[in-house]
Order: sequence, then structure tokens, then C-alpha cells
Amino acid sequence: MQNENDTATADKSIAPEPVNVFSASAYSSLTAHAYFFGTILLFFLSIALVRFLTGGVPVRSLYVVLLFLSVFVLRPRLFVDAIKHTLPVLLVISYAALLGLIVSLYNSLPVSDVLRQIVELHIQAAIGVLTGYGLLHTIGARKLVYAFMVVVGLSAGLAVFQFLDISAAWNIRDSLQAIQNDDMYRFFLQERARAMGLSFSPVHLATQTCLAFAAYFVLQKAIKPEQDKKLLTWPIWIALALVIVISIISGNRSPILGGLIFAGIYVTSVRPALALLGLFTLLPFGLLIYSNLDAILNYMQSTDIRAFRIGDKSSVGRTALRDYGWLLFTSHPMGYGLIFDSTKYVPQFWDQMSIYENAETIKGNAIHNYYLNMLHKYGVLILPLATYVLLKIKQNMLIAIGFVPYIVHIFFHNDGPLFGDFMIWYFVPVLITCAKQRQDRLKTLNGAENAT
Repeated sequence: MQNENDTATADKSIAPEPVNVFSASAYSSLTAHAYFFGTILLFFLSIALVRFLTGGVPVRSLYVVLLFLSVFVLRPRLFVDAIKHTLPVLLVISYAALLGLIVSLYNSLPVSDVLRQIVELHIQAAIGVLTGYGLLHTIGARKLVYAFMVVVGLSAGLAVFQFLDISAAWNIRDSLQAIQNDDMYRFFLQERARAMGLSFSPVHLATQTCLAFAAYFVLQKAIKPEQDKKLLTWPIWIALALVIVISIISGNRSPILGGLIFAGIYVTSVRPALALLGLFTLLPFGLLIYSNLDAILNYMQSTDIRAFRIGDKSSVGRTALRDYGWLLFTSHPMGYGLIFDSTKYVPQFWDQMSIYENAETIKGNAIHNYYLNMLHKYGVLILPLATYVLLKIKQNMLIAIGFVPYIVHIFFHNDGPLFGDFMIWYFVPVLITCAKQRQDRLKTLNGAENAT
């Protein structure tokens, strides 16, 4: 009898059965823990050692391939399921890749550079989606999300000590930067003016924090849909508060704005009457703020906390960058291709842009708007794809609103899906699976109510 039990345990570790992706693991306890810590390592490499290279290839990329193979080689059936269940997402990525290739060739861009972009943006995204699906069905949704939150939490914790100007915290980031041999964001370390934690820059820390919040929100709404009408779901509000605190520490304004918009949408979706009452209650305060707007702006501009300053060169320069980006798109709506660089076109449009305050910013900075960047790279034909994605999101709007801080944040910065943010693809399968889990759970709850 003992031998039979041992055989069963061994069989489970080799060819595990399908699992409840929200709790159990597909493997025995020891193997499951190994995959969990392996996932933590994946996110650590993706956050803290983005440009750590060996032989010119990012170590994180090699590790993703290793993790991909370890998940699917022993479970080929799972790979088939991954393709089947993520096929719409893979087709979206493929459409973008094909469109980017066509637009790039139309603009006579170097083929080798274009193919490199397809590998870095599209193939990496597809591998991320499939790896995310494999991990989802190996360690479960909770552990996948928690693994990411662990690393983001460590990064945010280090950022707190950097904000307090503790040298040891900055030295840790200096050491990580030294082995990456990349100077792109070294000025953040030289100035030590904005906390960045383990992340590559303060902006990356904000992006990762917003993504962690979105993944956690989606998970909560899938596991406990019966709490949809419960406003005081403390874990969600605490998570949102942490996003805002980390944004203040790292000097990021956009996640704060996104968090406030999320709060308004969430309260409205859960308690519309309460949201309306709150609007009328806050209206006098809004009028009071408006009547003293100049004094408030002057005070905010004088503060040492960057997240509260809205009249500095950076925020003023956003207007020039945004209008310049729109001018680039309207001048060439079919797109510029995958290796687009906005600074190369400054001489062509300088007469129109020189009248802007802080117009010089367009000479040395990217557009700082993810959505305009996508239009520049892919052209107007990316809009049908965006419409398709939005229609899919609309089907599960309540859980998708967790991405509002992320959506607002990337409006003011460059990175996003298929444009620098490769980590979001690991969580697309979580979003898809959680949406289905939520629908099934709601049907069960509605059926139970009708039966009574």
C-alpha cells in the first residue's frame, strides 16, 4: 500500500492533473514551492535587473525561456490549452506585429532593426502570455499575483528608505545598476532626487505598482464577486492607498490622478446614489478650491514633494510634447514604423512648436504619451485593433476598472503594452481566467438566490 502511495505521488510530480487555478498547485508541495520562488525570481529579474546581459542577451529573457520550457515540456497538453485559450490575445499581438512590419517597410526602415523590434516587442509579448498561462495553471492565480506583489513590495519598501535619504538604500540600487552596464537612467541615481526602489527608474516603479494593484483587484473580484455591492472592501482601499503613497514617495503624479479616478468610478459602480451624494457634498469644496486656485498652485509649486508640484518644467513640458505628438500623427497618419524616434523630426516642426513654453523638451524627450506612441509606430490602422480590445474589456467592465490607475499613468509616459511594458503580458491570462471564474461564480450565486 505504501508503494502505491509513493507511485501516485511520483506520478503527480511528473504529469499533474488539472488544478483549481485560484488555489491549489498542479504539483507536489516541494515542486510547487520551487515554481513559486522561481516566479519571484522572474519578477525580480524583470524589475531590478532589466538590462543585466550575458552575451548581449538579457538574463531575464533567457530565464523566461527556461521557465517556459520547464512548465510545458512535461505537460505538452497544457501548451495546447495555452494556445487555445489565449488565441485571441496572440492574434492581437500578431496583428500588431504584421502591421508594424508593413508600416516600417513602407517607411524604408532597416529590416534588421525592424525584426529586432518584432522580437523585443511582439514575440516577447507572446512568450509572456503563454508563460503566464503556464504559471497560472502550475502555481495558481493567487501565487502568481502574490509573487509579483512580493517583488514590487520589496522595491517600494526600498524606495521608502531612499525617500528618507538613507545611503544604504541608494547603494543597493547603485550595485544593481553597476552590473547592468547601462547609463540610460543613471541620472536618477546621480541626483538621488526621486526614490526608485529596485526598479529601473521612478516611472517604472509607478508602472509596476499600478500593475500590481490591477492584478490584485482582478483577483479579488474573481474570488469574491458576492462583495460587488460592498463598498468597504478594505483590502482594495488599502492597496489603493499604498499606490498613492508609493507615488508620492517616487515623485509620480499620474498614478495619484489615476487612483482618484478609479475611486470615483468604483464608488459609482458599487453605490451610485452614494457617489451622487458625494458629488453634491464636495461641490462647495470644489468651488472654494477654484476661487483660490492661484494661491493653491503657488503653494504646491513651492513644496519639496514633486508629486504635489503641477507647474514645474516637467508638467508644463507635457503640453508641448503632447501637441507635438499629435502634430506628428496628423502629418503622417499611416505611421512611422517600429523604430520611431520623435526627436528626429524636431527640425521639421520647430517653427510650429517653438512658441510653446518649455518647447526645448521635444528635442531631448520622447512624447511621454503611450497612446500617441502607438499611433506613431503603427499608424491609424492600429485603431481597429484598439476598438476590438476595448469591446472585449467592456464585457467585464467591473473587474477591468482595476486597470484605471495604470491606464491613466501610461497616458503621461511612454511604456505600455507592446511598447516597453513586457510584464503586463504575464497577467493577461489571469484577467481572462478571472473574468470567466467571476461569470461562473455569479451564475451560481444567482441560481442559489432564485432557488430560495
